[in-house]
Amino acid sequence: MNSEQAKQIIEACEIDRMLEDPEEVICLEQNNPELLGAYRAFLNLGKECEPDKQEKFRDYVLEQEKKGKVVIMTFDGLRETKLDDFVKQPIQGLLYDLNRDAATVLTFIDDKKWVNDYAVMQVITRLKSMVEKE
Repeated sequence: MNSEQAKQIIEACEIDRMLEDPEEVICLEQNNPELLGAYRAFLNLGKECEPDKQEKFRDYVLEQEKKGKVVIMTFDGLRETKLDDFVKQPIQGLLYDLNRDAATVLTFIDDKKWVNDYAVMQVITRLKSMVEKE
């Protein structure tokens, strides 16, 4: 199987949309973690055929940063907002929007990256609390 074939299957079965739904991911983790791993591997293979799209996306995010904005992925798609405004929200909203609240981070426990994501949650929480005390 090549990356183009994987992409076609991903689109036909809407695997990418399924893995964006936290409830679906939790259900798969609990009932069929091997299938979840296979879906994620499939997505990675499918993305290999889209380097131009990934580069454009990266460039867009970096360009927004230069404008003082942050770009996040939501259930409705991309959202950009002024970074200064974004960090003013309460900590729970901030972590939720960044997918770094404890509940979200712990749903990806099969990926070793969860440890650093959890540490990021702790650091952001501490820093936000320190800033609010000033």
